[in-house]
Amino acid sequence: MTRYISKLRFALAFVLLALSVACTKVPVGYLHTSEANYRINTKIAYRQAQQGEDFAFSSANLEGLSGTQPISYAFHSVKVSEGGDEAAFLKVVKEGLLLVRGGKIQLLQKGASQLPVGKYTISIRVSNEGHEAILSDIFSFIVKEQPEEAEDTASSSNE
Repeated sequence: MTRYISKLRFALAFVLLALSVACTKVPVGYLHTSEANYRINTKIAYRQAQQGEDFAFSSANLEGLSGTQPISYAFHSVKVSEGGDEAAFLKVVKEGLLLVRGGKIQLLQKGASQLPVGKYTISIRVSNEGHEAILSDIFSFIVKEQPEEAEDTASSSNE
């Protein structure tokens, strides 16, 4: 009989332990960013549109990020160098000429035309329910005045 009571106490303790774990608030989802990167993390953008084109200079998709969907992406900050102008870049962001959607970063031609020649290194914020991370200095746009003759010839020969 004592053996039976001992087994019953053990079973009851196990059930109580299981119930206490089940009632603990578990955070919703997950967001892993330690491996997040752009395979090519720099894009050259030109102030002068070629032949009246209106397009976007775009990154590839962000790689190495995993988490519970939906994941939101947003511009966080910019560092400038090589002649860049932070205030001008922030104005471009405010005007909606820099897009951060689905892991891609796009600088519209209209935005590039408003920026001084220079390097603009961007940090983005990724988030989902209950989680947020800043991906610092994750991608750079190098703004140039216009394609050099050698770059223009190389790009047209690849088409």
